[in-house]
Amino acid sequence: MIELSRSFVVDDVIGRTLEGTAVTYHRTYRVSDDGGRTFYREGWQPGSFTQSITASRNTFEMRHRHGDQRLGIVSFEDDETQLAFRATLDDTEEANQALVDYEAGLMRGVSLQFRPRKQDRGADGVLWRNRADIRELSLTNVGQYDDAKVSALRASSTLQEINQLLLEGDRLLAYCRTV
Repeated sequence: MIELSRSFVVDDVIGRTLEGTAVTYHRTYRVSDDGGRTFYREGWQPGSFTQSITASRNTFEMRHRHGDQRLGIVSFEDDETQLAFRATLDDTEEANQALVDYEAGLMRGVSLQFRPRKQDRGADGVLWRNRADIRELSLTNVGQYDDAKVSALRASSTLQEINQLLLEGDRLLAYCRTV
C-alpha cells in the first residue's frame, strides 16, 4: 500500500484556527477500546510521536468524529509535557458547521487516531505508549481523554468586522456614483 503525504505552509487564518491539547505526558488515563465494556490504564511518554511528526512533515488531517469528512489540516507541537495541536479549518460546509458547533459548546473535544508502535506494561499495570504513528485528529463532542480538547479559537470577529466595513464601503461608493 502506498501512502503519500504532502506538506505546505499555512498562514494563520483568523477565525478558523483551533488550538489545544491532544495528549498530556506522564499521566495515566482510563480508556476502553471496545465501547466501554472493558477498561485499562494507558499513559504516554514524551517523544512518542516524534518520528511520526517528522515523517509526515507535521501535516495531518483534522476530521469530524473519525469519519471521512475532512475539516482541515492539523500540526502538532511536541514537548516534554504535552502533544499540543493547531488546526486550520477548511472553508467548506462541514468545517463551517464544525465552527458553529464549537461556538455552541457542542464540539470541544478531540480524539487522536494512532497506530501503536512500541509500548511497555509497567509494574503498576499501566500500558505506557512509547512510540506511535499519528493517523489523524478528530473534533468530537467529548475528548478521548479528559484533557484532550480545544482550548482556543482564534477570534473571528476581526475578519467579520473587516468584511462588513468593506461591504459598507462598496455600498457607499456605489451610492456616490449614482448621485
